[in-house]
Amino acid sequence: MESQYIGMKELKDDIAEIKQTLTRLAEATTTLALHSQRLDNLESRITKIERTEDETWEVLRTIETRCALRERVYQFGLRKMEAAPVSREDWLNALLGSALRNGLWIALTAAITGLIAAYAGR
Repeated sequence: MESQYIGMKELKDDIAEIKQTLTRLAEATTTLALHSQRLDNLESRITKIERTEDETWEVLRTIETRCALRERVYQFGLRKMEAAPVSREDWLNALLGSALRNGLWIALTAAITGLIAAYAGR
């Protein structure tokens, strides 16, 4: 009976050890599943970040192209802003000069038209 008792005790010890091993294995599996889920989340976030980075670079390239196309407009505006403002007298002189020039062209055109009409009527 004593050998049976020793066999039962060893069997109980073995069962207890198997239970502990299974408990540790279940904890390790749970930890592994959590780490796997975290890695999946990180992979998803990295993919989104890479996609966002690609979109950001595309927007920057568009802005760079737009700036290159508008460089001449910017330089023109810069030259205009750096130039001294036109004074009232300069503006008046430019206005009178253009009016006189246009008036002379109108008078010259009328004279030429009159000469052509006079010679055509003969």
